[in-house]
Amino acid sequence: MILTRLLILLCLIWLLFRIYRWMKQGYANHTGKEKRVPTVRCSYCETYIDRDDAYRSGDMFFCDELHYKAYKQKSRQ
Repeated sequence: MILTRLLILLCLIWLLFRIYRWMKQGYANHTGKEKRVPTVRCSYCETYIDRDDAYRSGDMFFCDELHYKAYKQKSRQ
């Protein structure tokens, strides 16, 4: 009888500790939902990059300014 109560008490302490750790780490980390940034394709090399990191010129996106300049030179020829 005492052993059963001790086992239940230990299980409750373990459960409370797990809940505390889970709440300390944050609920958002365990939902699996992350903020996703849309990707765009570089008009020069056709590599997909995050829209936030892309260099934009009008309706076109580029990896960086170098690809933008290379695209402009290529289109002039």
